[in-house]
Amino acid sequence: MSPLLFALALGLLLLMPGPTNTLLALAGTERTWRNPLICLGAAVAGYLAAILPVHGLAAPMLLAHPMIGQVVAALAALWVALLAVRLWDAPLMTGRVGAITPRLVFVTTIFNPKGLVIALTLLPAGLNGPFFQYLLLMMALIPVVGGFWLLLGASVIHRVGSRYPGLVMRSASVALLVFSAGLASRAAGLL
Repeated sequence: MSPLLFALALGLLLLMPGPTNTLLALAGTERTWRNPLICLGAAVAGYLAAILPVHGLAAPMLLAHPMIGQVVAALAALWVALLAVRLWDAPLMTGRVGAITPRLVFVTTIFNPKGLVIALTLLPAGLNGPFFQYLLLMMALIPVVGGFWLLLGASVIHRVGSRYPGLVMRSASVALLVFSAGLASRAAGLL
């Protein structure tokens, strides 16, 4: 895969709504930019923490034993469902500093199935020169796409949240439940 095709595929994958992007959009509603930018760094660190071990160590095992991938998907579904429940009853977080923590973004990103897709299908096999070039490209794209989600939260979600208190958190909760159901379906072998 050429670097341009990799960047396009990765950019489209990262742009898709998901648990990490949901949290980044919510973090973008804060009045200051310090915590949202730290959350963006936590997303990069979370992707690296998920992708490097899978790509370097677990890829052969996951490809040989699909049941392990199903267990990982089930754990991810459980984490995202717990996150959805947590957000459902949360007070409106729009503008509240530190409501979405970097730790929450980091852990959620580790369980984000996009990391498995990147590690197992997008990055070149092995730990040779092209792998590190693509890894650097990935580390540059994650903050760009994550920044888009922060800006979306700062503009659209912040305005909606100030007009309709509770709608933002409940909508995010429902979106996360949908993601969790998709992961659970994969874990059960239905997808």
